[in-house]
Amino acid sequence: MVLLSNYFSNTIGLYALLSLIPLILLYLIKPKPKKLIIPSLLFFIKESNKSNINSFLQKFIRDLLFFLQLLVLILLSLTIANPFITVSKELFVENSVIVLDVSASMQAMEEGSTRFDKAIEVAQDKLGSRNTIILVSNVPQILVENEGENDARQALDLLKPRDTETSLYDAIMAAKDYTQSSNSKVTVISDFIGTETE
Repeated sequence: MVLLSNYFSNTIGLYALLSLIPLILLYLIKPKPKKLIIPSLLFFIKESNKSNINSFLQKFIRDLLFFLQLLVLILLSLTIANPFITVSKELFVENSVIVLDVSASMQAMEEGSTRFDKAIEVAQDKLGSRNTIILVSNVPQILVENEGENDARQALDLLKPRDTETSLYDAIMAAKDYTQSSNSKVTVISDFIGTETE
């Protein structure tokens, strides 16, 4: 069940949509046709042509005005209800720094795939508009530096694990140099096994 409170901060404001009911009722009320006696056949033909054109234009304008009024009332009602949407903070991350463990322990199998394969999937989900990827092995290495999402994704696709130990602390300290802006985020992806430093 969809809760309106998940999308509107003022759900009582949705009662303003009830204002649509009088508008629709007024639109549905049509004036009664009037009977007119026309003495001349020629006059009748001319007037019927004019009345057909006029009635079409009037109906079109009236329909257009109705939909404009309907749209205005809906927008005003939704404004009173104060709609909002919850988005992940990661959507606003400009500079993403990923510390990725590529040491020997990441080659272990878990649930049908290696830890490294799962780490690559997580890393691809954490990419921002600008990306720096630091590889954790015995010595930290920069895979990409301030690259766009597509270039970083391609680099991750080509990456393979290595038969090395893990120097996680040094890699995290290296990541610190790339997080100067307020829209930076550091993601550490590791199994935290076999680290050279505490």
